[in-house]
Amino acid sequence: MDATHYTPFLIFIFSFLGLSIGFLLSLKYLRPSSKSLRSYSIVLVISAVFSFFLPFILDATSGIFIAFYANYYGSFGLLGVPSTLFCVFLLMLPSVILGLSIPLLIRTLLEFSRVERSSWASLYSLFGLGLGLGLFLMIFFLLPSLGYSTTLYVIVALTLLSALLAFLVYKKNKTPLEEATRDKSGEGLTPKKGSVFVYLSISIFAIGLYLFGSARILLMLFDTTVYSISLFFLALILAVTSATMTSHYLSKYFKDHPSSLAIFKVLTGVSILISAAVQVILPIYVVQILLGHYDSFFVYRLLQFFIIFAVLFLPSFFFGLYLAGASGLALKDVGLEMRRVGTLYIMGFIGASISVVTSMYLLTISFGLINLLLLSALVFLSLGSFAFLTCSLTPLRRHGFVVSAVLVFPIFFLLLPAWDNDLISGGPVLYSSTYGSGGTLKADIAREMKRKNSVIHYEEGLTSTVAVARNINGDLSLIVDGSVEVSSNRDETAVHELLADIALLLHGRPKDILLLGLGGGVTLEAVTMHSVESIDFVEVTEEIVNAAKVLREVNGEALLDWRVRLLPGDGRADILSSGKRYDVILSNPPAPWIYGSSRFFTDEYYSGLKGMLSSEAIVAQWVNGTRLSDIDLKSIVRTFSKNFPHSALWEVNAAEGDYILMGSLKHMELDYSVLKDRFEVEKELHHLDKKGLNNLSTLISYYTFDEDGMKRYSKGAKVNTYDNAFLEFSAPACIFKSLTLERNVGVTKFRASPETLLSGVTKDEASRIADTYHLATIIKNAEVFISDGEVEKAVFLLDEITPTISGNVDLQRAAAKQYLRVGLKTTKEEKITLNYFQKAVELFPEYAEAWFYIGRLHLRAGRGKEAGLALKTSVRLNPKSPRTHFLLSELYKKKGFFEVASTEREVVEKLLKGIPMY
Repeated sequence: MDATHYTPFLIFIFSFLGLSIGFLLSLKYLRPSSKSLRSYSIVLVISAVFSFFLPFILDATSGIFIAFYANYYGSFGLLGVPSTLFCVFLLMLPSVILGLSIPLLIRTLLEFSRVERSSWASLYSLFGLGLGLGLFLMIFFLLPSLGYSTTLYVIVALTLLSALLAFLVYKKNKTPLEEATRDKSGEGLTPKKGSVFVYLSISIFAIGLYLFGSARILLMLFDTTVYSISLFFLALILAVTSATMTSHYLSKYFKDHPSSLAIFKVLTGVSILISAAVQVILPIYVVQILLGHYDSFFVYRLLQFFIIFAVLFLPSFFFGLYLAGASGLALKDVGLEMRRVGTLYIMGFIGASISVVTSMYLLTISFGLINLLLLSALVFLSLGSFAFLTCSLTPLRRHGFVVSAVLVFPIFFLLLPAWDNDLISGGPVLYSSTYGSGGTLKADIAREMKRKNSVIHYEEGLTSTVAVARNINGDLSLIVDGSVEVSSNRDETAVHELLADIALLLHGRPKDILLLGLGGGVTLEAVTMHSVESIDFVEVTEEIVNAAKVLREVNGEALLDWRVRLLPGDGRADILSSGKRYDVILSNPPAPWIYGSSRFFTDEYYSGLKGMLSSEAIVAQWVNGTRLSDIDLKSIVRTFSKNFPHSALWEVNAAEGDYILMGSLKHMELDYSVLKDRFEVEKELHHLDKKGLNNLSTLISYYTFDEDGMKRYSKGAKVNTYDNAFLEFSAPACIFKSLTLERNVGVTKFRASPETLLSGVTKDEASRIADTYHLATIIKNAEVFISDGEVEKAVFLLDEITPTISGNVDLQRAAAKQYLRVGLKTTKEEKITLNYFQKAVELFPEYAEAWFYIGRLHLRAGRGKEAGLALKTSVRLNPKSPRTHFLLSELYKKKGFFEVASTEREVVEKLLKGIPMY
């Protein structure tokens, strides 16, 4: 299956269907008797046996997906069908078995305890609490510690133990129980009771719209990890359970006042409107609440749970009360009319399935997430109004209630805060430290979010919400579910370009290229600049392809290249279904901590890649280590090197943790003279100098581990597999920790000289390569020290090597960047900060950003002449910088040149297009 956000919803509704069918089959064929417990134990044994063989069934059915993909890979919509079919065929059987057991257990509990029918709500509550506890233990303890298979076998063992206990209780209590008399009136559904079932089905459809929309919104606000998804369902289960427990004490009230159900419908609709309003304004409050609470995984997840619970509570609570009350009216006597419980489940399934399917494939795309919530509220208010008209109340009261219910929606709609794409898609939690840098007041946070995340393209699709945003610096970024995937910032695009440039350069004669993961199209654009014959790329999300078309200035409209062919769908399916062999495979996956992304770093995934390589092919994979611990990186390296014994690690951005894993089926020893000639040609064709690659020795300086280093670095690390999903649970636990120094210390211990990569190197060339590698490593260490706040150590290293890098433009550029970062972090007097900025432009005079900060310092100090020279230099080097034009307008205004100042402000407005400057 895929690992998109709606897969849990599919699992839920088809499990629900299986329970319903099992429930009805149990009532039809397993009569209530003293042998209920024995039948219950037999059903548990069958369930345990099926669960034991489930992994083998999964392997056997994988061919279905491969065959389907091979025939329908051209359609984004049809590729969702295999997930649905998978749920139907593999989730139905265990759910049916569980459904068979529920009536048996309920019969036994009710018959032995002789309790009143109001205990039906108590059974629901116990079921909900047990489900919530099981989900919590599964996600936070069992799966992270044991993996999927072992956890499954633990469940099998517990199921068998439960079966044994049930059988022992049966043997001990063989007292015959009276056969329940069939209620003849329950054979069919009266019109009144039939309408209750129809109401329930429509209501479940409406609540499904609300939950689907809320899940997508809340995941964007927090983080798209397996923990966030689990906490959403946990909060939902506990909210509904609390309503069910309350209904236990209101059962007599429901019976005496059927009109209460209409009230609960209206209250559900009103509370959904309130919840929608809260979710619209929640991004700013989330930043305020969670700012400074990331160091503790437990504290952050606890706060996250309570926020989600608070958002979901009222709608879930009132709907739970309505569900319990409607069930009570439909089921007059639990012992005699349990068949209707199965009907109730079936109607619920129909509502839930239609809700999820229409939400995914129609309503989200047509109306948007926030409108799903409004549509849900409208349905509940309409149902409540209609129900009031049929109640046995006085005409005045009936029509008064209806008028009130009808007026609620337009009033709340007018009062609902405007949906703001900038706030919703900006990753309030992930980037809260950035948004909180301008102040912790709501107005300050909102202003910072808009300055750093002004959305110019926004699309809510089947599986993801994708946005393209522009920030105050004029940089564009691709944002998927609140997480920035790629930016037009030169440092970030260089990383994705290097993924292609290094791999293609090392191969030498690549013809057929496979790119897994489009991102913003930067890597694809880099590939199209090379002399290759065909480029296939796989992208599972259609909205990302659409966003890449908006990012033309980032990817050079690479999608229009005649050699490019889109293969929409899961990368694994393409690997398994295609018999084509590629010369270079470039894997550009999302960060490992994102839900479902860890599968792109598994043993099975890399094994699949091997099957698509030509004899001398190269696999290159980008690893986004920004939020990755040293332990997690070691796991990725070990898993990769296990499949590609001839492998290497290239560190292309030490501060941000950007790495490239390079693997081949043969030893990657390169002839230096051939590589040098190739580099000179590529440098001219692809403007490598703009990426900081004027010398081949600079490119080689990114080389970090050789084959031996990969093995020594990752020794003892856990291999990441589909089964244990190590990264799925480990990586999200570290996303808010400062890990740069820890990770770099681990990597530095095993750095290897690039001599192991090259052959045919002269003594002088080897010396030059070694010197460049040594100096580049020192600059990387300084970069890491700055990221970790150790500014003094970084300055010491930079000052020590500055005299030795004269003449090497690439190293001068790299050192200048670090001096600028030091200046920005320095809180001492202005003269010291200015000194660092000036060192940056002395080393690299074409550094536009450094000239900007020099100009800003002079302008603040009232030195107009110096400020003007610096800012004009910055504009000459980077004419599209809105910040620089803004400061120039301020400078001209101070000097009295109002016409020129006005012209500069017009340039700013054209570049920013509505983004607030300050």
